[in-house]
Amino acid sequence: MKKLISTFILCSIICCLPIIGKPELYLSKEFLTIVFFFFLLFFTQPTFEASDIKTNSETDKFSMLFILISLIIVLSGSIIDWAYFQMGLDSINKIPFQYFGLILLLLGSSIRIWAILHLGKYFSNAVSFNSEHKLIKSGPYKLIRHPSYLGAYLAIIGSALFLKSIVFFLIGLIVMLSAYLYRIKVEEIGLIELFGSEYQEYKKKSKKMIPFVY
Repeated sequence: MKKLISTFILCSIICCLPIIGKPELYLSKEFLTIVFFFFLLFFTQPTFEASDIKTNSETDKFSMLFILISLIIVLSGSIIDWAYFQMGLDSINKIPFQYFGLILLLLGSSIRIWAILHLGKYFSNAVSFNSEHKLIKSGPYKLIRHPSYLGAYLAIIGSALFLKSIVFFLIGLIVMLSAYLYRIKVEEIGLIELFGSEYQEYKKKSKKMIPFVY
């Protein structure tokens, strides 16, 4: 119940609040699609606790807060642009962008959920470690070290395209990538301290976010 309430609050703030001035859009297929996917994404990860930011400040170094703020900017901004402005797509065909955005949203959500479920109890919103932590190198973690961040990144920028917001798609490309690269840097420092040579060897055999590339 706590997770359900937390997920509902997050979706309400990030997705519903931006179009409170246009309540007729709450039943549009675009809005319902975005709410469905992000409700699913929020619900499949651990319950968000504001106290996690303070409790894990030494290991997390506010990376969770950076990601959350970036998400609000990009997703809420995309919804606002879609509802009120539609900047950047006035004179071109919007449909191909929307379909490509939907593909990214589907692909990203699938990767994110797969990564979270495969990591199981070792997944956390904030960067944190304990003595029972185990290094997972199977499933989506076999080729890339941070599939959950890749999935979230694709889902977020895909949502901007699906909502036909070129402006926030471009903003998302930079802002979300910066947030996730910072998170990866912080997380890998802790993983090296925890697993030492085992993680160093894993780094040599895997890519960071894009299979075979990066």
